[in-house]
Amino acid sequence: EFGEQIEKKLGNRRPRLIVLDTVAKMMAGLDENNAADAGKLIRVADSYAEAFKCCVLLIGHSGKDEGRGMRGSSAFFAGFDTVLEAKA
Repeated sequence: EFGEQIEKKLGNRRPRLIVLDTVAKMMAGLDENNAADAGKLIRVADSYAEAFKCCVLLIGHSGKDEGRGMRGSSAFFAGFDTVLEAKA
């Protein structure tokens, strides 16, 4: 449904980048720590990249303990082509 809305708003134009901010918001009703649920979001991101022939960027956050890294399942590290960490 979200992909259909993107297509509708774009008309004949094609995006170069789709940003999904944040992973937690995109997974409403799912468990970001569960590998199967994380896989669902990974498949959605991959489907947008394929359908729109563009890059898809997902923004996630670290938990309260920044030393533990990004919140959520380790499936994200396996499912995404690139994982970057940005710090102020």
